[in-house]
Amino acid sequence: MKIAIIGIGNVLMGDDSLGPHAIALLEARYSFSAEVSVFETGTAGADLSGHLARYDKVVIIDAVDGPGEPGHVLSYDKKDLLAAGSAATTPHEPSIKEALWNLELTDEGIEDVVLIGVKPSRVDAGVGLSDVVRSALPKLVDAVVETLAGWGCPPEAKSQQDEPNLWWLGCDKDPA
Repeated sequence: MKIAIIGIGNVLMGDDSLGPHAIALLEARYSFSAEVSVFETGTAGADLSGHLARYDKVVIIDAVDGPGEPGHVLSYDKKDLLAAGSAATTPHEPSIKEALWNLELTDEGIEDVVLIGVKPSRVDAGVGLSDVVRSALPKLVDAVVETLAGWGCPPEAKSQQDEPNLWWLGCDKDPA
């Protein structure tokens, strides 16, 4: 079984950088088994299908406009994401839904997909997360870890945790 954790987002657009922030935090705090790939794609757009096609199960991390106040952690499964008029909207739609439909049509459909995100406070030019979205990162990371555990591939917390590589901020600061 091949599993991917994919962070989507533009590091120059405030809370839209949630995906890259979360990936940096996960890589700094956890070790993953060989069948789990952890990476960020920036704003993959039409290329997202190619990133997804190699995997049986995928966790996508992105800023998500959904119910609740900014900072609210949201989760959508494959059925939710493929539903007509899906409430799950990210700054990168329709690429996620289109990528999943493309894979379904080519018989390369992914067994399980979960989109885990945080409702953004601001998506505009500037680096760094808003305080409310940054404070939601631990809950988001816990949701990713729980999803992997449910799939039988829990990551192992590092005994010596690294500082996340937040190169776009010009320093290595802990985002959470």
